[in-house]
Amino acid sequence: MHTAPAIDHAAELGLRVRQLNDLPPLSPVAERLLTVLGNDEVEVGALARTIELDPGLTARVVGLARSAFFGYTGNVYTVREAIVRVLGLETVKSLALSLALSGQFQVSPTIGLDLGRYWVTALLTASSSRALASRVSVPGGPDPSAAYLAGLLHNLGLLVMVHLFEADMARVFSLAPAATDSSLAAVERTVVGVDHHRVGAWLADRWHLPREVVVVMQHHHDPTYRGLHWPCARLVGGCARLCHWYLDHPTEPLEDAHLREDLGIRPDGLEALRSLISERADAIRDLAGTLARPH
Repeated sequence: MHTAPAIDHAAELGLRVRQLNDLPPLSPVAERLLTVLGNDEVEVGALARTIELDPGLTARVVGLARSAFFGYTGNVYTVREAIVRVLGLETVKSLALSLALSGQFQVSPTIGLDLGRYWVTALLTASSSRALASRVSVPGGPDPSAAYLAGLLHNLGLLVMVHLFEADMARVFSLAPAATDSSLAAVERTVVGVDHHRVGAWLADRWHLPREVVVVMQHHHDPTYRGLHWPCARLVGGCARLCHWYLDHPTEPLEDAHLREDLGIRPDGLEALRSLISERADAIRDLAGTLARPH
């Protein structure tokens, strides 16, 4: 009986890291957005001018403002109008950076990654994390804006993986078509030699993203993590799992007693979260469809 040769994980990982080193640096617009992100005093005009340096990003931000998710019925023609009339400064800062980062990776439709589901989960996780952040009562609770950005980017490593390791990731998705985040990562480690949590954190660190985002990318899947920025990682990871549960079981109760206990969230917090998710789910699906379209 023929058996496959054992994988030399050390050599495999070394190859993967060399391939990661070949990834392009941050685009100039993304670099400027990161600077804007860290400036609490940034003006609408400065943010709008930064986004408008990239025509494609400009079109996507204006398109977001026209989506059903934000419920604005008037006309929007400029980034400034999108910020002032519809989206708000903090939301545009996070969404624009997320779009600028994800836009650097090409995802073939034949690989098996459901981009619509990817963006639905990212948006639901971001919105849920921001909504619950103010209800976290343990010391070091996350800032709502940081939680929103971390929720948007928590699985960016998946896009990096399918961009770099197309054939291997096609095999991963064929072996685990309905895998949870953690079980998918286990298949990735077997097939590719590294998982999207590690890859995402590695790249986020290389790009000097906010430290909370790096930590969330690497540890959101681990409820027992208690290192730096653990409340943010626990919140985003818990919200991601709740959002996946809602998408797969929309009529079932939304509950995670361990998440509530770990972060000191009252029971009515998850009740309010379910109302938020159910009220906005259809609009978020429409918005995710916009984000998933080729750019």
